[in-house]
Amino acid sequence: MEYDGEPTLGSLLLKIQENPINRNGEPTSPVAWGGSCLENLCGGCAIQVNGTYKMACNALVKEFKEPILIEPLEKFPVIRDLLIDLTSLQKDIRYFKPWKKLDGYSSLNHFPELDPNLWEEIYPLSLCHQCGICLEACPQVNKRSPFKGAAPLTEAFLIQKKEKLKKRKMDRTLKILGKGGIGYCDFVGNCETACPRHLPLARAMAKISQESTRSYIHHFFYES
Repeated sequence: MEYDGEPTLGSLLLKIQENPINRNGEPTSPVAWGGSCLENLCGGCAIQVNGTYKMACNALVKEFKEPILIEPLEKFPVIRDLLIDLTSLQKDIRYFKPWKKLDGYSSLNHFPELDPNLWEEIYPLSLCHQCGICLEACPQVNKRSPFKGAAPLTEAFLIQKKEKLKKRKMDRTLKILGKGGIGYCDFVGNCETACPRHLPLARAMAKISQESTRSYIHHFFYES
C-alpha cells in the first residue's frame, strides 16, 4: 500500500476503509476496528503490531519492519477483524465498586479540594483509558488465574484514596485483597512497560498491596 508522509496505522486503516479490496484487487468488506478519537484518548484501538501492543491511532508506520502484521488483542473476544469486546474488563472494574455514594456535594456549587500531594499521586492513574493492553501483557491474567489485572485494581485504588466512609473503604479493601485481587499479582511490571500512556502501573500495584494490607491489619487489631 502506498502512502505519503509519516502516517499512523490508524490513518492507513481509515484509508483502507475508503476503498476496501482484497489481495486480488476485488472489493471486500472494510476492516472493523475500534478507532474513535484518533488521539490516544478513548482506548478503543488497541492492537498487536508485529507482536507488540500498540494503539493504532498513534503507532507510526515507520516504526515497524515490513511486512507489518496487525492482529487483535488475544485475551478478549474478537467481534470482527481488529474489533474486540471489552465487556469482561468493565465487569472486573465494577467488581471493586470504584465509585462513591453521593455525599451532599452534588447539590452545592463546589466540591472539596484534594490535597496537592494526593492529587499528584493519583492524577496519573486517572489518565487510564481502559484499553486492555495492561491485561494483555500480564502473564498472570489468563484462563487459569482469577487475577483481574492492573486496570481494575488501579480504578479501585483511585477511589480508595478519596473514600471517607470506613465501612465502604474496608469492604473494598477486602475485595482488593480477596480472590482475583492484588495477591495474585507477581509484580513483573509488564503492565507498566506495555501501557500506551506510560502510566506508573507497577509502582501503583506495589502501593495498592502495601496500603491495603496495612489497612486490613489496622482494622483487624484496632477497629474490630
